[in-house]
This record gives sequence, C-alpha cells and structure tokens, in this order.
Amino acid sequence: MSGTMRIGDVLSKITVPALVLKADTSPEGRKANENAITDLKNVKLVHVDGTGHNLHHDDLERTIKEITEFLSAL
Repeated sequence: MSGTMRIGDVLSKITVPALVLKADTSPEGRKANENAITDLKNVKLVHVDGTGHNLHHDDLERTIKEITEFLSAL
C-alpha cells in the first residue's frame, strides 16, 4: 500500500465497539463523516471542535475525555 490509505468499506467490517475521533471540519465534511457511519451500530463518531489532524496535540484534554468516556461505557 502506498500513498493515500484507501479504506473502502472497511468500517462496515468492524464488529466491536469503535470510537472514531475526527478533526474539526466544515458542515459538509461533518455530514459526510456522519453518513459514512450511518448503518454502523458499533461505531461512535465524535468531531473534536477546533482541532486539526493531531487531535491529541490540539486538544489533549478533550481527546482523553472522549476516549475515557467511550471505554468506561463498555
């Protein structure tokens, strides 16, 4: 594999609870991300406002909060 990662329908193959943390994006980007997980029962999507690609650098406290809450609920 080289270049951009091609995920295709890989999310649909996730059978365990999964947390997807996404950087802040436009309303259209958020909608596209939400549409990508619409039928996925075990996937939780969280957009972290005000962050870029490196969520843990941009907002470590929020990143840890989301991960902790997700894992605590399992």
